[in-house]
Amino acid sequence: MNASISRRAGKAAGWRATQLGGVKLIYLARLLVLSRLLSPEDFGLVAIALVALDFVLSISNLGLEPALVQAREVRRAEYDTAWTLGLLRAAAVAVLLWVSAPLVAELFGEPAAAPLLRILALRPLLDAAASIRIARAVRELRLREISILRVVEATVNAGISVALAIPLGVIALAVGPVAGAAVYAIGSYLVVPWMPRVRLARDAVARLVGFGQWIFVSAAVAVAGSLLLQLGISRTLGAAALGTYFLAAKLAFLPSETVGGVASGVTLPVFALLQEDLPRATRAFRRLLIGMAAVVVPTALFLVVLAGPITDQLLGPKWAGTAWPIRLLALACIASLVSEVAIPLLQGIGRPRGAAGIEVVKYGLLAGLGWLGAASLGLAGAAAAWLPASTAAAGLAAVALRKRLPSPFGGTAAPLAGIAGASVLASGVALGLTAVLPGAVGAATGAVGFGASITAILVWLDRRFAFGLAADVARLWPATERFLGRTVAQ
Repeated sequence: MNASISRRAGKAAGWRATQLGGVKLIYLARLLVLSRLLSPEDFGLVAIALVALDFVLSISNLGLEPALVQAREVRRAEYDTAWTLGLLRAAAVAVLLWVSAPLVAELFGEPAAAPLLRILALRPLLDAAASIRIARAVRELRLREISILRVVEATVNAGISVALAIPLGVIALAVGPVAGAAVYAIGSYLVVPWMPRVRLARDAVARLVGFGQWIFVSAAVAVAGSLLLQLGISRTLGAAALGTYFLAAKLAFLPSETVGGVASGVTLPVFALLQEDLPRATRAFRRLLIGMAAVVVPTALFLVVLAGPITDQLLGPKWAGTAWPIRLLALACIASLVSEVAIPLLQGIGRPRGAAGIEVVKYGLLAGLGWLGAASLGLAGAAAAWLPASTAAAGLAAVALRKRLPSPFGGTAAPLAGIAGASVLASGVALGLTAVLPGAVGAATGAVGFGASITAILVWLDRRFAFGLAADVARLWPATERFLGRTVAQ
């Protein structure tokens, strides 16, 4: 990519990383504190409410913001139309969830989930009321203020949830997100000033929905697959098992969601800018894949090795049985790497239909295999369904990329092999340390040993074999460039 786009993408990635790193750390702290204050059954009720909310949002998702980001030129009428459509959709979602909350709760066999769902139904309205001009800031890779605002939103969410957990119990987990969404909606007009108008221009609707329909398909099948998996867990194993799965997924997916969020937040606008220059888009894809792998693979194997000590020392005995789901879900994160980069790439270059096809296969397999796994092998069987589903999606993504990009994986084999080998060696170091020093001291020592080992091994491999890892990581994570001692060429 040219120097101007590269610099903007680097700054945007830095702010995106700051945002997601801060948000995920805040939510992790919130999760760990609340796991001590509440029970697995409480987390199961929250999981039911959230998956129902996400399902309704996804099956009504028109893909308006990605359409605004991907479009080469956007007029005032399209911004107004997107904002109006979003608000109408959110109002319909809120009413539907409020009315159907008892039925949804009964479907999962947990009537106590209904009040949570009714409170969370307010969140889509607040999200839709935010400034639609944020889409323009994203397209132009101006993410500084937006990133800061998201951290503020997460802080309000976590603070209120924790503060109200004792007096309100599980209800606090619904009040916190609603309060955070209200802060974000108000703050968005300070960050990206805009005077919205209620307007529905016919040609604008056609342009936005024409692209957004495939974003809708992607989002709908993803959340439908997740809903069916969690429904299977709840109906087969009960609310406590669903709460355990919910917490395991939050911990296991935390690293990949953070890294994937950084990449996807920058990838879509970058590839929208490069959609007419596929050779540069190909180089950008390789860098993103290697940069993400350098973070996701080590952290996933870290969770595989230390899942037992983490659950024992941080969560406590009531969360026994969480370790194996964490391990299986962490391995699925590695299997998902290619598809996680490919989906926003395909959307950015104007091929959202291919991205939707990958999601259909992945979440269709997840739902079917998840039910079978839960019935035959319990919670570990349900979590294991992610592995074949993610592997199949990666295969389809590779095929789609080879059709659209010239040699998309050229030059990636050696760096990826180095990352995998270094991660295995560092995992062995961590495992040995935890075996020698059991308990909290062993877990902490293992974590430090893993981090030091993986860093030293990767730096040595990069310098010895000229893999280019430092350059690729620095492109995705600009703040690491000085530490890695490399100057990244544009």
